[in-house]
Amino acid sequence: MPKSLTGLDQDGRSDYETRALSSRNPDLGLKETLAKLKGYFIKRNYSRWDSEDLSQEVFCKLLGMGRCLQQEQQAYIYKVAYTLLIDKYRYDQRRHRSDHISAADADFLEDDNNTPHQKYVEHRALSNLTLKLSQLTELQRETYMEVKFSGKKIREVARDRKVSESAVEKNLAKARKHMLKDADFEAA
Repeated sequence: MPKSLTGLDQDGRSDYETRALSSRNPDLGLKETLAKLKGYFIKRNYSRWDSEDLSQEVFCKLLGMGRCLQQEQQAYIYKVAYTLLIDKYRYDQRRHRSDHISAADADFLEDDNNTPHQKYVEHRALSNLTLKLSQLTELQRETYMEVKFSGKKIREVARDRKVSESAVEKNLAKARKHMLKDADFEAA
């Protein structure tokens, strides 16, 4: 319990009165010890939930060893808490917990495009596109790439090459016809 400048706690009791009261009422001493233990874990950067879990684990270990909680055993309680932190640290190191990402933090898990099947389909489509582009003549491939991927207009491509628009349209039509061949197979 926090002390004021007068040396009394918030209920107006001195340190001696608090000890005497906690020895008569063991629940008060247990609650006080539990609160201090939670504070011990919180000071070591554990969340409120983790500190409650760790505090309960300390009491379970003490009760499992047959120890009763008395005021004189405060040092022993903190020694158990310290060894529990060491055990938890070693456990986390073995399990590489610092490398793990919680599902809530992992945005990439929500992306439907990261399924193995989707990756396979994308890889297959890319390799099919590469194969079909390699089967075109150089002029057809360049025309198709400039119009389809670079976003140029047929007029711009014709002007850059110093040819007629109809020549560019013919090359583009041949390229499109070849690229759409076996389109049913691609969609499957």
